[in-house]
Formats: sequence, structure tokens, C-alpha cells
Amino acid sequence: MDVVTEIEEAFVAHWSVFGHWAQGELHEEDGILRFETPIRHLPYNGVIRTRSEETPTQPWREWWSFSVRAACSSSGSSTHPPIRPI
Repeated sequence: MDVVTEIEEAFVAHWSVFGHWAQGELHEEDGILRFETPIRHLPYNGVIRTRSEETPTQPWREWWSFSVRAACSSSGSSTHPPIRPI
């Protein structure tokens, strides 16, 4: 296993704890692993990992901001504060 994969696995293990909390949720869909809790600010809600087989055609910041917004809005949850574009 390469060092990048090891770091990513440690990062996922660390931050997914919030999603395993009794009042938290861990979601993995469309290549996005994220967690949400009833606490409305960072670090208690966030995207842990994104994986995409496609290369974005938009600048990466715009693509990332869109991907995160889409993931948060698809959950129907009101626990996320609005995400501002970068």
C-alpha cells in the first residue's frame, strides 16, 4: 500500500467517527463519503473523501463546490449550513 492510500485510510477512520455517533450519519454515494450531525458547523459536518472516475471540465474549485453542494442538498437534511462558492 502506498503512503497516500495509508494517509487517506487514516483520515477516513478518524473523521468517520462523527458519522458513527448515535446522532450522526455517515453517507457514501456517488463517490462522496460525508458525515453529518445535528451540530451546524465545522468540524461536525463534512466531506471526508471524494472519488470520481471523470475528469471535471470546469475549474476544480467550481467542480468541487458544486459536488459538495449537491451531496448536501440530496440528503434533504437541514443540518448543513449553506455552502458558499470558493
